[in-house]
Amino acid sequence: MVATNVCFAADFGQFQKITGEQIQMLDELAKDVEREKKKASSETGAGLCTEYEALHKIEMEENDFINQFMQK
Repeated sequence: MVATNVCFAADFGQFQKITGEQIQMLDELAKDVEREKKKASSETGAGLCTEYEALHKIEMEENDFINQFMQK
């Protein structure tokens, strides 16, 4: 019975060590994912800003064309 308890305690200690390492790896992976999400979000925001500026320029050019057409 004592040998069984010692074996169980050793196995449980090993289990705790393994699960602790896995939890630590998952935490690091989650941090990496969050960093990548923020990076992607930032890049998307910059791309949308560039696209908005380009579309705004086209709109201004079209408005100028319409105003010139209406003045004739």
